[in-house]
Amino acid sequence: EEWVTIEPEEGSLAPGASTEARVRLAQNAALLPPGTHAARVTFTNEDSGGVRVRAVSLTIDIPLCWALNNCLLEWTTGGHKPWFVQTGVSRDGEASAQSGPITHSQESWLQSTVDVSGQLGFWWKVSSESNYDYLEFYLNGVRQVRIAGAVDWQYRSYAVPAGSILRWR
Repeated sequence: EEWVTIEPEEGSLAPGASTEARVRLAQNAALLPPGTHAARVTFTNEDSGGVRVRAVSLTIDIPLCWALNNCLLEWTTGGHKPWFVQTGVSRDGEASAQSGPITHSQESWLQSTVDVSGQLGFWWKVSSESNYDYLEFYLNGVRQVRIAGAVDWQYRSYAVPAGSILRWR
């Protein structure tokens, strides 16, 4: 496969001898999308015609910034259970961030700080206990909006000055 290399690429062995071959990631592996990628590495003994095939797999986790569709910001998450990437429910068909599984009197938050002023837009949805477990958005410590219950994807947009702290909890 193009994303793996083998060192040494070729060579010869005496009968009954063994050697170590290293399977390494090629430079273009950095361009692979998140997910699991499989390859087969084939070793052939040209004298005997013997062939050995070995499976190689590479799993690339989806970074949180990818799920948030914004890798220009630095994201932090915390509380009792951190936010995480999930692919089962997403607006764009790829991934989304989900708050950690919490119970009563616990919190899970996601936060970033913007360096420049501009317009912030985001999609969100929630599935929680109505009128008790809210998903909230804060701008500089002031709650802007909250949703609870079974709410499908909604778009929100806010003007944010430079240095603003964005927090979802």
